[in-house]
Amino acid sequence: MKYIKVINMLLDAGEGNFQGGLTTRKYCSVAKVSRATAYREITEIVEKKMLRLLQGRGRSVAYDIIWKN
Repeated sequence: MKYIKVINMLLDAGEGNFQGGLTTRKYCSVAKVSRATAYREITEIVEKKMLRLLQGRGRSVAYDIIWKN
């Protein structure tokens, strides 16, 4: 699971506290992967219902953990 580091970063920040949400650019920086790889991995995490879309379209898309209440 290549994305554990990114998920842990979001969990450490806490619910709603990761400034601006997770973007492809931030994912690239943390995971040290290309933009294309970041997009594929984010898509995979969303399909596994671990991330949800916060806002935006295109380059402005941001995601956050799906927090259970």
